[in-house]
Amino acid sequence: MDSTTHPFGREEVMAYLDGELAPERAAAAAAHLEQCAECRALAADLRAVTRQMPEWEVEMIPASVQERVLLAASQQKAAEAPVVREGRPAPSRRGMRLLLWGAAFSAAMVFLLMISTPNLLRSRRSVMSDYVAKKQGTMPSAPAASSSSSNYESRDQVSTALSVAPPVAANRASQAASAAKMAGRVAAAETKAGESGPMIVRRASLALLTKEFDAARAALENLVKAHHGYFGELNVQTPASAGRSLGATVRVPAAQLDAVLVELRKLGRVEQENQSADDVTRQFADLTARLGNARETEKRLVEILRERTGRVSDVLEVEQQIARTRQQIEQMDAERKTMENQVQYASVDLRITEEYKQSLETPAPSLGTRINNAAVEGFRDAAELLLGLVLWLLSAGPTLLVVGALLAWPTWKVVRWTRQRFFAPAAAATR
Repeated sequence: MDSTTHPFGREEVMAYLDGELAPERAAAAAAHLEQCAECRALAADLRAVTRQMPEWEVEMIPASVQERVLLAASQQKAAEAPVVREGRPAPSRRGMRLLLWGAAFSAAMVFLLMISTPNLLRSRRSVMSDYVAKKQGTMPSAPAASSSSSNYESRDQVSTALSVAPPVAANRASQAASAAKMAGRVAAAETKAGESGPMIVRRASLALLTKEFDAARAALENLVKAHHGYFGELNVQTPASAGRSLGATVRVPAAQLDAVLVELRKLGRVEQENQSADDVTRQFADLTARLGNARETEKRLVEILRERTGRVSDVLEVEQQIARTRQQIEQMDAERKTMENQVQYASVDLRITEEYKQSLETPAPSLGTRINNAAVEGFRDAAELLLGLVLWLLSAGPTLLVVGALLAWPTWKVVRWTRQRFFAPAAAATR
């Protein structure tokens, strides 16, 4: 029926016949039925069906058929319902097996990553250290502990080198003579150091407070030049709202240390002073003896390399011992020169502070300068944050990708099994 020609549908016509329409709607339906022959025919058919309905008879379902239908429905419902144990569906054996295998595989992968990552990092660091050592041409070596240990080491090196050639009586005699010469050199070095007087390393520290900072600094520079000294270190600080300060390490001849301290005290008011002296005579004698033994060992090794012939491996071993001995000689020579310099030149740690008077008005930066500084700091912090994030992604990204690729399949299987066993029955029951 067209809604334009027939404004009332079949349901509304049936409701009108049953007396269920509203009064206004019922009046409109009665007026329409008087005018529309098609709707009157529909109403007549509906009234005929209503009169015939009480006369219809419905046959009863046989008892056997009803029992079979009910039995089949109950069996189907029991088969579809999951086994409930303590309020949860019981997982199948296959699902439990997949879950256990996935968990074991994930744990094994994580354990392998934990073991392999430190080894990879350690190997990379060792390769870099070997490359740096080869680039610099240096070899790691432990410093000599004492004169006796150095002497024994030198003697062992000579004995090992002598083993290149067949042992004969002449070689034994030369080794004994070399050892006796080394022992005599140690005693001679100690005697010489004692005769030349004690070797004293003198240090002093001085803190001064002065009103004339510029004049004190100029006087300090003239004082160091007059006593033929030098500045080991010099730092000057000029803060905006505090007094200026000068920190310096002055090296002057040890014999003139007392005179230098007297003149330094005149630069301002002494707030702190400290002096110390260390006797390094025995250490210097020990270092000198070890240096002589190392040089003798080097000379002996060079003679062996020149006079003896043998296998290539023996020659290479002697050359390696010569290189190690030469490195020890250079280290001990540098230590000896440093010790001599410390004895000849005393060290003065000087601190000069200006007596500062706070002014009433302190010039503050303008508003534009403060805004500009804040914007610059903000952009710098943002750039540092972005750079740090990019560097972290570059360093940790490959590891995360490998771990994700290894754990993707087990995780997907576990999630799929969990959805099928736990969430699918609950959703079906809700429907």
